[in-house]
Amino acid sequence: LTSRALAKARLRNVNWKVLLGAVAISSLYGVRHPYHQRFVPGRDFDLLDMVADAIGSIIGASAVGAWSIISRRSETRDVL
Repeated sequence: LTSRALAKARLRNVNWKVLLGAVAISSLYGVRHPYHQRFVPGRDFDLLDMVADAIGSIIGASAVGAWSIISRRSETRDVL
């Protein structure tokens, strides 16, 4: 969703800057969320949770990047 927002909802606008920004924003949110869990009874701050969130954002951004490349290639084939 972050990649889509940064690319203004267009796959052709997806580039490495958009994907890097999406990973950074999602990872920062992933750091903030476990921090706030410290204040909820029965929940605690876990470093592995932050690492999992960062890895998930990288995987998600990679999937959007791959989808963008595939989409662009299929558009050029349709024109030919």
